[in-house]
Amino acid sequence: IIEIDDFFLPQARKTKARLNEIGGNIDYEAVHKVLTKITERTLNSYQKYNCTTRAYEEKPFIDSDIIILEGVYSYHPYFRHLIDYLIFLDIDNFTQNERLKSRTNYSRFIEEWIPLENTYFESENIKYLANIIV
Repeated sequence: IIEIDDFFLPQARKTKARLNEIGGNIDYEAVHKVLTKITERTLNSYQKYNCTTRAYEEKPFIDSDIIILEGVYSYHPYFRHLIDYLIFLDIDNFTQNERLKSRTNYSRFIEEWIPLENTYFESENIKYLANIIV
């Protein structure tokens, strides 16, 4: 499992123009490189960006027949041609809100991240592109 959260955009690359892009808050170029290396079967590790320490960390990768790229923006147009299947996990607003309440950064989810995610889902028609909806 590769988590899209490993590819948050570092502060130094957060320009206004980039953050105005849908999914611009992730390093989609780095995801593309990782997925390309997986396709070539040459990936042994990749650089994970740690938002807390603001530094990169080496993260090992073990090749497998099934690889899951997990998280919002994991079907970004920049690299979606490298993805075989899209599984969309649907959730109603009430359940999502209840789950988010248990997080320490609840208000940031509600005010910032959820609106950005919803814009991505809607503008890219993610749910309707999915091979499977759960």
